[in-house]
Amino acid sequence: MNRCGRSFLIISVLAAWCLFFSLSVWAQEKKNLEPKSLSMVLVEGADSLEKDIATGKADAEALQQQLKQAETETQNLGAQIATLKAWQASGELSIKQAQEALDGFAKRQAQLEARIKDFQEKREQLSKQVNLRNSAMDDLKHEVARLKATKSPLWKSPEIRKSWDRYQQLSKQYQAGAAQTLERFDGILRLLGQESLTLSGVISDLKQQVEVSKKEELLKRQPAKLLWETVKQTVKSLLAVPARLTQEISDPFLVNRVGTALRSRWAPLLGLLAIFCLLAWMVLQVRRLVLPRLILWQTEVTGVGTKIIFKAGEIIAAHLFVLSFVGWLALTEWVLGWWQNQGARIALLGVFTGIALRLGLILIQAILAGEEQGGILPLDEKTSRFYRRHLKLLVSYVLILGLFTLNLLDRLGLEPESSQILGQAFGVGLLVWVLYLIRNRHFEDLRAALPGPGWMVRRGFFLTIQFLLVVVLVVIIVASLLGFQNLSAYISQAASLIGLVIALFWITWHAARAILEYAVRPDKGQVSKKRRKREELLQDYYLSIMKVVVTFLVAGAFLLILALSGIDLVFLSWMYQALAGGIHLGPFHLTLLSLALAFLAVYLGRWVSRFLQVFLEVRVYPRRNWDESLRYTVSSTLHYLILGLAILMALSFLGISFGDLAIIAGGLGVGIGFGLQNIVNNFISGLILLFERPIKVGDLLVVDGQWGTVREIRVRSTIFQTFDRYVLIIPNSELITNKVLNWTHYGPGINRLTLKVGVSYGSDVRQVTRVLEEVCRANPRVVAEPGPQIYFEAYGDSSLNFTIWVHLKTPADRVPATHELNTAIFEAFQKLGIEIPFPQRDLHIKNWPDLSALAPPKPGSQG
Repeated sequence: MNRCGRSFLIISVLAAWCLFFSLSVWAQEKKNLEPKSLSMVLVEGADSLEKDIATGKADAEALQQQLKQAETETQNLGAQIATLKAWQASGELSIKQAQEALDGFAKRQAQLEARIKDFQEKREQLSKQVNLRNSAMDDLKHEVARLKATKSPLWKSPEIRKSWDRYQQLSKQYQAGAAQTLERFDGILRLLGQESLTLSGVISDLKQQVEVSKKEELLKRQPAKLLWETVKQTVKSLLAVPARLTQEISDPFLVNRVGTALRSRWAPLLGLLAIFCLLAWMVLQVRRLVLPRLILWQTEVTGVGTKIIFKAGEIIAAHLFVLSFVGWLALTEWVLGWWQNQGARIALLGVFTGIALRLGLILIQAILAGEEQGGILPLDEKTSRFYRRHLKLLVSYVLILGLFTLNLLDRLGLEPESSQILGQAFGVGLLVWVLYLIRNRHFEDLRAALPGPGWMVRRGFFLTIQFLLVVVLVVIIVASLLGFQNLSAYISQAASLIGLVIALFWITWHAARAILEYAVRPDKGQVSKKRRKREELLQDYYLSIMKVVVTFLVAGAFLLILALSGIDLVFLSWMYQALAGGIHLGPFHLTLLSLALAFLAVYLGRWVSRFLQVFLEVRVYPRRNWDESLRYTVSSTLHYLILGLAILMALSFLGISFGDLAIIAGGLGVGIGFGLQNIVNNFISGLILLFERPIKVGDLLVVDGQWGTVREIRVRSTIFQTFDRYVLIIPNSELITNKVLNWTHYGPGINRLTLKVGVSYGSDVRQVTRVLEEVCRANPRVVAEPGPQIYFEAYGDSSLNFTIWVHLKTPADRVPATHELNTAIFEAFQKLGIEIPFPQRDLHIKNWPDLSALAPPKPGSQG
């Protein structure tokens, strides 16, 4: 839509909102309006309607023109598609033409989708505005009807009636104009939707044709005579390259553009100069800070791989200004509009190639200088000299011929057949060169000195690489002899580029591994030297970071290999459609892709939770003065939060929405009411324990007479470990509802121990008090302040009872302090002759008289 249309919509929406707000306030007050007030509302509303009607007419005319333009574009698209299909039917459409048409249609499809979205938003805005106008009109009609029904004097005012009639007439005109505008919006959207569907079908057909044509071209067999003609044409094209290059560099258009930019675009030039100065200052500061540390770290490490990484970092830091200058040149070309010029891009590519070549040669010299000359790899002079020379030549070959020359020829417009021949020659040369370096007699010495994991430096690994290289070269040669030149070129280029990607992946992975080993590996990292008690956490931290690095590197290498192999998004789209097919079970959408994504979400949730917990333990908690219980609360809360989000994501991948979850939650509510009360009770109690923290991890408790410490507080239960080393699993609800003796609720500080002892009645009370105090003060577990307190408590049945109060440093000292104090008191009393009595009872036995005389006589005793 043009600028006039956008202005119309903005002004209309603002006016409608203002009118609707004023009318809403007026309607809400429900008071009798003064004639002047109602007249003012109607006059302002009518004026707003007149403006909207005038703007709407202009907007409707603009939409009518756009509707005609859309019809014309649709007709032109139909003609273009018909022509394209005619070429397809006659077989005259080449791969290049089909690819160009595909790119053009894809670009047009993206623009069309943006236009459709824009028109839909504007139509929705106009529809809302119309609804607001209708609502305001309904409120006014209701108020006018009320005035008529009540025979209000306000309605008898001629001014009010005249304003009301004018407002009604303008409102009808506005409604008619808005309906016409909405109809034209619908017409444009209908045409654009049809065009979008047509483009989608054409794009799908072109993608399929390009894919099929590429496969046919790849398996196309060419006679040897045609190959020889292609080679001759390639030689002629190479001989013409200097002239083309001179023409590009000496392009007067470039000179004119430079002059124009220097004269007219002085503001961007000043900004670029300021950026250059700031960049130079930052580079000097970074170099001054980083370079000495990299040199120092090389002297501290012993691993060969780590030394190579730090040496590469030193070389990059030493040439950081030159690298940043290349980036500044690229920014300058883009800002000044020189990026489209081939000469400027060729010059930038040449500068980058030269700098990369210099850095590579310096690094090779440092690594393969030889053991006697201070080289990083411990190699003899012959081996180091051989591989140093060949690797320098190989790097020059890859950068100068592969990176710069091939791209230069492509930008200069070299014929596709010639570019294919040169790319094939480059790939074959690279493969042969690598095979020669691996099969050389010096390679065993190099292999023994290479850093890396054991499986990668074994002989079998490199024998496998040799076998694969030989197979690829044989396939290339056989394909060329049989006339499959395109297939041969594709295999050679793809194999060489994939080999470079794998080598880059190996170098990057090894660099990351060396850095992580130097930094956080438990047995040799720098962090482990500072935190030796956290080796288990550092091991998890190290493995977690390695998994992340390997995942990203493998994913990046996989996508890059797919791109270099010529596998485009069509194949990936086909794979996605194959994986996305499945069955529906209620709200569930079970497919291989959804199941894999759900599993991946839960796995990543657990991994992220574990990684963050380890990160907090290693990097955050040591810098905070937090106790162990607060750390556990934070880590547990984070764990359950991340795991809950991961489960929600997994359910969404399976097709369960939040509405379905609400239904499930309702069903669970019924289940909770019947059979899940205890589980929910324990769950809520666990949340209370985590956040209210009446009991914390590490607290010293007494549960059912058992002393022990809290090891974990889970959602359902708490793990309690006694001093006898057995574990009690206590439901959380019991810890909330029952009484629990917690000795360390306010921290493991000073606590009081009470002991009782009794002495015989003949003991000296003052002496006993003095001895007990001396014994208590002599114990190292007893604190000096507050000091021991000795009290003569009561007269017992057999002893004089004393109570001893002593304060200990921690609750953990209670049991050993009780043993030590009782032992010392007993020994001191024995030494001083103070008796510790035991309970006694006196038993008095009396002699009773002989009661046999009082007994009745036995029968027959008198006779």
